[in-house]
Amino acid sequence: MSLLTWGFNLAHVFVTASGVTIFYLARPGSSLFSYHPALMAVGTMVLSFESVLLLKDKRVPRRNKIFVHWATGVSGLVVTLLAFQAIYRFKSYNSRAHFATLHGRFGIATIAVLLLQNLGGLPTKYGRSVMNWTGIHKKKIREWHEVGSLISGVCMTGTIISAFFSKWFVEVTGGGAVWWTLLGMTMLPRFFFGYVMQTSKAQKLKNKEKNKKSESVELSEQKKTK
Repeated sequence: MSLLTWGFNLAHVFVTASGVTIFYLARPGSSLFSYHPALMAVGTMVLSFESVLLLKDKRVPRRNKIFVHWATGVSGLVVTLLAFQAIYRFKSYNSRAHFATLHGRFGIATIAVLLLQNLGGLPTKYGRSVMNWTGIHKKKIREWHEVGSLISGVCMTGTIISAFFSKWFVEVTGGGAVWWTLLGMTMLPRFFFGYVMQTSKAQKLKNKEKNKKSESVELSEQKKTK
């Protein structure tokens, strides 16, 4: 088993374990507020991140990747919207200001970007048809979708980190070993995914340069032959 495979295995385990643990700590149903961290753990921390992690995992059959990516991404968005509804209703009932904290601002930005990102998945999936209608090459559409994924990843990370420093989270974890363990299990998969993306991009650039050199050599040989 390669190191990359081990990395993906650990990433899947850490993402799921941290999400399940926070879901348990939130005790959904104990209060209206409890649904917010519980659903955010499932929607944002697990499903939305797994949608991009599974897309890059080579063990997922190529013919199934797009469907798995779409299904987990949309499911993550739906659950995240339910989490947003829970906290919005909780603050409204208790006459508290909305989006007054850094976590709240990151949260609303994350939801906005996730909505756009999921909508942007449609022209990416049907790139050939969009290219015929608009003249925009499907490769360019895919690049835009990848940029959107990067932005949503930054927003989600900001939302998660700011949540870890919230009064509620520090209290339920005790602010000690549990807090640090969950932080590590949440962030390490994201660092790993960043490494995978960087390596993949570098390999693509390397292959592109290699193809250019091959084409240049072929043209030179053709000129010599003539």
